Order: sequence, then structure tokens, then C-alpha cells
Amino acid sequence: MNIQLWSHTLNDILKLIQGMLGEENIRNEFKKREIPHFQVDLIFYHDEKYKLAEIKKQEPFEPPPFMGHGLPIWQIDARLLFYARTGVEPVGAGHSQQVH
Repeated sequence: MNIQLWSHTLNDILKLIQGMLGEENIRNEFKKREIPHFQVDLIFYHDEKYKLAEIKKQEPFEPPPFMGHGLPIWQIDARLLFYARTGVEPVGAGHSQQVH
């Protein structure tokens, strides 16, 4: 497998940071105004339906109630409510950082 470790310029990184800060500002404003929201990692179209994906690239953890990559309960509840209202299914994808 050919793995490219780093191909981004400083300008690319600065643009990414600027975008992340802009998103954070909007989330903070929504929180201040008590507007329900959650951030989706990826929206994709599969089997003739749109789906929401939550991507976790980290080592699994083992706190209660289960072993896994996990989401806080409020994030699970937000996605399930979105699914109930829209029919857009939330899915999860975990990827361990361990090299096998």
C-alpha cells in the first residue's frame, strides 16, 4: 500500500483552520440562541438513499456501557431524532489507528 504522509501546503492548512473556526463560530451562536444542531462528518448516497455518517479514527475505548469508538448520548439522540423526522439514516464507521 502506498501511503502519502503529507502533501498539504501551509496555505492549505491555514484555509482548513479558517473554515474550522468559522464553523465553531456558527455552532457557538446556535448554542447561545439554543438552536438545536449537530455536525455530520459525511453525507453520502447509497442504495438510493441519503445517509449521515459519523467517522471515528481513533483507538477503541472500553468505558461503560460498551467497547467501541462511541458518541456522547446527546449526539446519538440528535441523530435518531433527525432520522425520525427525515428518514435519513445515521450510520457509524470506526477505524482503528493501530497498524495490523
